[in-house]
Amino acid sequence: MSDDENRRFPGISITKDEQGNTVIRDQAYQRYLDSTAPNPSQKTLDAQLARVTRVRVLQGEVIDGKALGQNILLETTGNSSIAALQKCLRISEDPSTFGHCMCHGDHAIELFDGQTLLTVLGLHHGVSIRWDQWKHDGVLLDGAGLVKWLHEHGVTAPKLAFEEDRRREMAALRAQEVWIEAMPKSIAALWPHLDAGNMFDLVNDGPKSTQTTQKLYQCGIALQSELPEKNERILALLRWFGSGAWITGAIPVYEAFPAALLQMIPPKDIISGAQSRPISAIEARGFLRILGDSGFRTEHPCAHLLIPQTFKESLLNRDDLDKEAAEFAKNLFSGKYDAFFSAPGLKVIVQHYMKNAKTPGDKIRANVTASIVQNGMLNRDWKKMRCDFKSEIDLDYLEKEIQHWKNQLEDIVKSNREKYSSL
Repeated sequence: MSDDENRRFPGISITKDEQGNTVIRDQAYQRYLDSTAPNPSQKTLDAQLARVTRVRVLQGEVIDGKALGQNILLETTGNSSIAALQKCLRISEDPSTFGHCMCHGDHAIELFDGQTLLTVLGLHHGVSIRWDQWKHDGVLLDGAGLVKWLHEHGVTAPKLAFEEDRRREMAALRAQEVWIEAMPKSIAALWPHLDAGNMFDLVNDGPKSTQTTQKLYQCGIALQSELPEKNERILALLRWFGSGAWITGAIPVYEAFPAALLQMIPPKDIISGAQSRPISAIEARGFLRILGDSGFRTEHPCAHLLIPQTFKESLLNRDDLDKEAAEFAKNLFSGKYDAFFSAPGLKVIVQHYMKNAKTPGDKIRANVTASIVQNGMLNRDWKKMRCDFKSEIDLDYLEKEIQHWKNQLEDIVKSNREKYSSL
């Protein structure tokens, strides 16, 4: 990147990958990739800890071995306190644990010998520490012990955040157990061999890989053998998908698998299957969830218009749906989501602005413009986003572009409504 582009886009690194493609990265992460520093080592850390006579803990990030925060939460020179801290700072030297957290940490631990600052460790979520003498973050062997030590010395936030993270992890594990229990038996037999958690092409824009497509068809054939009747297959997939996390938004990759199977079924058949008999709350949730799934709505943005009014009313009148599903049904059937579901995706808008992008700086500008325009098109606070990006893109230009895309979206929504209403 040129010096001029470095000034225009601070904190951004633009490089080439092995295939010659332009790669845009955070400069801090690029420095990590380029680093030749040694791996985390208990011996090197212990050599520093042996000299420590004073410890300070500050709120805030650590970048390049420097604490950015100025709010001192703790300072101690007590020998017993420092010895207890040293016992908590045990790290793993197993290469399989080596990595790099994408944030800059939440607290700084400054280690002193008298008035001399020896080193600064960045604490990451009570799980690892970052030291600028190592390439990788050091995973703590007793993260719970370290946040407990901080808590006992009056620094309570790390322990509270650590415990909340553990609660979320346990909830996620339980959700995964429920998910597996709801899986059709024929697919459950294949599941351990599918590696569905790494099928990222299920949630990314673009075509699915040949391998993923083969696995989907393999499961489809197995399900057809287990449940020959089409409506029962559809209901089995709706039960499975309905047992997942939430109606809209990002989902675990493995939960996109039944969504991909449902996307292979025409919307009319899914609607017929859902009406083939009285459905349970979990099946109704799965039905609503597939209508809100990003992949499904990209292909069928107004598929809800195919649903008979009597069936819509039966869903709206259910008292056994969770609050999120009930609210989603209300908004969906009122037409509130028509524009959102019909809107061109970010990838489409980026491609539009990439047409005239020649330099790496132009490409960054195209991506920023597309993000701001997409938010403006959907009536979000695009001016705040412009500020967050620290962008200097002209306001009048952005307003004209947003209005252009809004006009296009109105035409798309009208066309979709006419298309699905006539089917």
